[in-house]
Amino acid sequence: MIIFPFLMHVLFAGLFPICRVAVKYADPIFFTGARMLVCGLGLLAFIRWRGCSLRRPTFRAVIHFAIFAIFGIFITNAAECWSLQFLPAAKASFMYQSAPFYAALLAYMAFGETMTSKKFAGMFVALAGFLVMVLHEAPLEVQKGGILFISGGELALLFAALTSVFGYVALRRLVRDHAYSSVEACAVAMTLGGVITLVASFFMENWNPVPIHEMWPFIKMSFWAILCGNIAGYVFYGYLLKFYTTTFLSFAGFSELISAALTGYFLLGEPLAWPFYVATVLVMIGLYMFYIEELRQGYVLPMRMRTQTQTECS
Repeated sequence: MIIFPFLMHVLFAGLFPICRVAVKYADPIFFTGARMLVCGLGLLAFIRWRGCSLRRPTFRAVIHFAIFAIFGIFITNAAECWSLQFLPAAKASFMYQSAPFYAALLAYMAFGETMTSKKFAGMFVALAGFLVMVLHEAPLEVQKGGILFISGGELALLFAALTSVFGYVALRRLVRDHAYSSVEACAVAMTLGGVITLVASFFMENWNPVPIHEMWPFIKMSFWAILCGNIAGYVFYGYLLKFYTTTFLSFAGFSELISAALTGYFLLGEPLAWPFYVATVLVMIGLYMFYIEELRQGYVLPMRMRTQTQTECS
């Protein structure tokens, strides 16, 4: 059903305001590593509880697991969480929607998906919307510097969007080419990525004794971040990659903008200024143009076309 990709993104959008609150109670890299490791170990325990075991991966599968763990788990989430110290949740979610442009380029290189003039037109219209949003000044964003009119927080978010696509392309390879379930792929990558992130936190943040400022709020925010970010943003996403392209699922993320903006408005009191509405209209038009063309090309698969390699443990 077409509703599932949008439902997944609505849930995932909650991660932005959650992380924005969480960085008040723990350092961002540590918070990222802790929730990834806890979720990864939990998924491994779930697989074991079901009486399943992980297959020994091939060399190519190991490469895809490593790419997913390093780019999709570690770099993406650490950069995203760090940037939310300086960016409003609505704007962070908006800028994260640059991912479809990266996805389109990588899909062209990795999967041979064709870029047409209509797709390029849609990308340029949406790009105009991004520029409206980026050029709108936000006082907190300039505290860490930046390049030209782009702040440090914005640069980190754009970089996170780029690396997330590398991760999702690797995840797509794991669930489509190597026939891993999304739970199996995410369990291994989150465990490995969580360990890498915590090691990075040890060298980059103040462990005295750990980078947690308030324990109970940290635990609560970790729970909600795992639900919205890890389960909806990775496990559910990986399942949908069996039926949709990486590019389409990235473009379905437009629904995150509305959800994150409303969540930030009601929970955090973040105002919605006029550039957000102008940019939203432009991006909506651009994304729609792109999606219609991809649909015409036949890259979107019906949900009923399930892989023949699924087992009862997948």
